[in-house]
Amino acid sequence: MNFLLLTFTGWDEPPRARHQVAQALARHGHVRFVEKNRIGPPGIAVTDISDDLTLLTPSWPLDYRIRYRLPVVNELYQHWLLRNLRHLQPDTMVICFDHTASMLHRYFPGYVYFCNDDFIGNSKIRFPLVNRYHARTERHVASQSDLVVATSAYLVEKLKVDNPNTHEIHLGAPVITDDFIAAHASPDRPGRLVLGLMGFLDYRMPTDVLNKLLEIEGTELVLIGPMDQGFMARLDSPDRVRHLGVLTGDDLYAVLCDIDIGLAPYDLTLSNRGTTPNKLWQYLAVGTPVVVTDLPNLESWTFPAGCVYRARNSDEFIAQVQRARDEDNPDYERDRIAFARENSWANRVKDLLELAGY
Repeated sequence: MNFLLLTFTGWDEPPRARHQVAQALARHGHVRFVEKNRIGPPGIAVTDISDDLTLLTPSWPLDYRIRYRLPVVNELYQHWLLRNLRHLQPDTMVICFDHTASMLHRYFPGYVYFCNDDFIGNSKIRFPLVNRYHARTERHVASQSDLVVATSAYLVEKLKVDNPNTHEIHLGAPVITDDFIAAHASPDRPGRLVLGLMGFLDYRMPTDVLNKLLEIEGTELVLIGPMDQGFMARLDSPDRVRHLGVLTGDDLYAVLCDIDIGLAPYDLTLSNRGTTPNKLWQYLAVGTPVVVTDLPNLESWTFPAGCVYRARNSDEFIAQVQRARDEDNPDYERDRIAFARENSWANRVKDLLELAGY
């Protein structure tokens, strides 16, 4: 079976739902992953990531951050891209992660729209006209699809208005082998507490929480992901902070095995209603406890004891980190790994294929 995944993100970014869905689908057939366009003359570069996964990199005269916000330009791009991809029909299942792909139904009828965030108005610089345009394109993408998959109850209710065939599938976890986890497990280090935080390190990250954590004696902070200029200057103890940049695959999971607690702090005033923490599942996959801001979309989620510690404010976040450290034990570690495997992307993709009739 063949799969085509349309996205507006890069392949070499911190792993997100679209990357993990692609890797899980590769077990069922050949996947072509279309990433965001680069600047250049119109063309599509082809790179084989593995035997079952191919990266398609479009080039276009305008940067994608400008292109997908401009109605006429974006439509021209979509027509050009999809016209060049339509030869992949009819034996290809198309999964669209791009809420601006409003021309998709003309070239690939019967696609799936996979929505894992509330993209409308979700940017540092907000333009009402752009937001209205994106709201319109997403409604069109959803209404023209055969199936909509959303990762939270809020997104399901939002998109059901445009397509009654909308279903919730939570984010999932990668499957990391026991041998890999054992080989990269953190050594015993009395008096030290190594905290890990992966994600986009930008203005939305609540550094007040990180600074309070760095006040705890023996605490070290490992940062993973792209970092905005000036972010490190917002931290009070940069000598106890390591920034490793963007990591993927085994390099990422080796670091996550070595940390004591995984952090997922959010500023609720800057988080959109569709937010769900993808990083939570990656921490659990290697047996690491998680402390997370109690996002609205987590209200209906249940976790085994010792897996996920929720915090409603910064003071509670600090207390939950200390609690996670004090309660940690080998039984809880095994429970985290087992729970992550029950909720793996492999199982999520099986649910997706069943809903899509495959």
